[in-house]
Amino acid sequence: MRQHDWLRWILIIMVGALAGTLLGEWLGEYVPLLGKAVSWGFRLSEVHLADVLTFDFGLTLRFNAFTLIGIVLAAWALRRA
Repeated sequence: MRQHDWLRWILIIMVGALAGTLLGEWLGEYVPLLGKAVSWGFRLSEVHLADVLTFDFGLTLRFNAFTLIGIVLAAWALRRA
């Protein structure tokens, strides 16, 4: 039962972050300040494995004000449910 609660929290937070980011991007077209985002990430460029396989690996997270609002609202809704 505990594992399902943990997975449920992660899913709700991800959905809240996604919804908040989409709302921030949409409102950012009308109010440019709301569309400003902060990016954080890393990248490994061209990893070669025995001259057979070459790939790039990276992860970037973008946050705007509505991303955080979406996470907080999603967590609040989950606590009330």
